[in-house]
Amino acid sequence: MFKGNSRNTIDAKGRITVPARWRSDLPDKLVVMFGIGDNPEDKFLQFMTPATFEGAYGAIASSSMTDGAFARAKRFILSNAEDITVDKSDRILIPQHLIRYAELSGEVVLCGVGDHIQIWNPERLDRANGGYGVADFSNDAASYAAKYPDRVFGNAN
Repeated sequence: MFKGNSRNTIDAKGRITVPARWRSDLPDKLVVMFGIGDNPEDKFLQFMTPATFEGAYGAIASSSMTDGAFARAKRFILSNAEDITVDKSDRILIPQHLIRYAELSGEVVLCGVGDHIQIWNPERLDRANGGYGVADFSNDAASYAAKYPDRVFGNAN
């Protein structure tokens, strides 16, 4: 599970060093793509293992080319996902079109979010978080628990 965050830099070629604490959990091959979230103003990238990508987007990938909404989703997801590798220096090379989309240059923030890692422009991440804090988390957790009572949330037992 990927957790925590790390400030890092992206070089002129688009390379980012993977933080040491995540290296043992990453295979040599990854998938990087546009970040998908609940706010269309949030522009970030996410990278994950091929198995995580398949689990999250496999149903879209196997949908019919003529099935309206799925055809658009399939085109969007698959045409903007790229296979990447971790090099001998523990760096990943992000394709330039994805760097431009997420407005990455200089300092970046890598956020571990469970089964994948997000890459953010620090200013965009601050705007996306919008002052979110412990009270907001508590409210969200209570809403989640009410919506999904069969799932254990925030309880390590």
